[in-house]
Amino acid sequence: DDIWMASSGGALHYDKANRVYHRFTSLDGLAGNRLLSVAMDRAGDLWFGTAHQGLCRLRRGATRFDPPFIEFRDREIHAILAHQDRLYVGTDRGISVFLLDTEEVELSYRRLGNLPFDSPVNTMLVHNDTLFAGARKGVAWADLAKLNLRDPDNWRSMPRSGAVHDMVVADNVVLATSKH
Repeated sequence: DDIWMASSGGALHYDKANRVYHRFTSLDGLAGNRLLSVAMDRAGDLWFGTAHQGLCRLRRGATRFDPPFIEFRDREIHAILAHQDRLYVGTDRGISVFLLDTEEVELSYRRLGNLPFDSPVNTMLVHNDTLFAGARKGVAWADLAKLNLRDPDNWRSMPRSGAVHDMVVADNVVLATSKH
């Protein structure tokens, strides 16, 4: 019954049952009001990606945000994907893996197959244990069972598909949207 949105003016929560809106801003502990992405992890905590202000968490049931994770302070966080015990954080320079248990960045993937180095990642999804990344210059995907996804040879890509803005799975097929 809850809808959460990331906006240029903070986080917006809509309680469908009570038909009530509530806006969260830097006055509520957000690192910045220009939000680019939102995701919920398995514990029910909400994660918000900002434009150059860090990664923010609102714990389930809380009314104030935790202090931001400043590892992402100089990044634009365009996409967040919660999967198992980690967050995949799609930034203006590839994908970073944030471990939920230790609250730290484990590593970053900056070369996604044949896509340009530091490709901005706009959207991500996991399907059949494969991580798909929709980037400014195309789509890339890698099997999460591979031990070293920092190696671009462990990624496959379609660099000529144009900027990918969203992806969805339908009938067991990953579909991506782009201008081209």
